[in-house]
Amino acid sequence: MQESDFTAYGSDGRVRATVEARRVSETSTAWAAEFRRNAIDHGRPAWATGVCAVITLDKLYVWESGAGPDAAPAHEIDARPILAPYLARIGATPETIESMAFELLVSWWLEDLSRSASAGQPSLLDATGLTRALVGTRLVGQAA
Repeated sequence: MQESDFTAYGSDGRVRATVEARRVSETSTAWAAEFRRNAIDHGRPAWATGVCAVITLDKLYVWESGAGPDAAPAHEIDARPILAPYLARIGATPETIESMAFELLVSWWLEDLSRSASAGQPSLLDATGLTRALVGTRLVGQAA
């Protein structure tokens, strides 16, 4: 069963990262913590292991591996500069992009992030643990 929009599996088959793409904005740390807690409470155990992230139109929230179910995100980053080149590539704006297109855009970003991390190029996201968690993984997207 797919646990999130994107799940990164290590060569050992274990979940190293889960990422959820939500086409919303003006969220808060409390919103993100509740979102993750609900995911865990509703039988999505991968959200309790590995690095977890929720990316919205304006924020990226990241929990480090092993964070408790009630933990607030360890990192909150402005997602607008991260997403801007991808939105420009498809000629969309945060206001006009559809939900499924947003998920596709996030998949491109995750693939690019995993490639640049494996190439050893530094990233502003390195402190979150997300880039490290993606190196050498197989990224699986949820079937629509």
